[in-house]
Amino acid sequence: MSKTFTYAVFTALPLSRAWKLFTDIGLWPSFTGLYRDLRWEGEPWQPGSAILGRLVHPLPIPLRYVIRRYQPEELAEFIGHSTAAGFATNRSIRFSSAEARTQIQTISFGIGSPPLPGGMAEFIGKIQKTFLSGFAEYCDQAAMQEVSPKRSSFLRMQAASEVQTASADRRTELGILA
Repeated sequence: MSKTFTYAVFTALPLSRAWKLFTDIGLWPSFTGLYRDLRWEGEPWQPGSAILGRLVHPLPIPLRYVIRRYQPEELAEFIGHSTAAGFATNRSIRFSSAEARTQIQTISFGIGSPPLPGGMAEFIGKIQKTFLSGFAEYCDQAAMQEVSPKRSSFLRMQAASEVQTASADRRTELGILA
């Protein structure tokens, strides 16, 4: 039986900048702590190519994410599997503009039984929440850094407000009250 998981976050970083950071897989370990030794097999982001490496949490296993679909600044879809674990997932990550922010949404489903107490639901949930929340925080930090000292204090306050709004949205999505 397959398990489905949907999760969304917002960031103050414009869509094109957020997408650029997302597509640099070398950054993934720095904002999540989930991955190690990521590298491409084949041409990056082309259908049939794969991201290889290691998943270190919640289950330490080798990984292979095979790209199914890729539409720049909109969608990345891949199948994740590991022969060492006995299960597979399909993940779609979609980017869209939402007012002055960027929304990043994932829809994932999996089959098989990861050796975790909560099974597939726990596995997909932990990966997606950790990945997207960490990525959105990374993007928000980048948004704050883009507000240079040369800009007016009004623009810096506006950027800080947008980051706080995005952070509040993430807390709400995680069920954390401010």
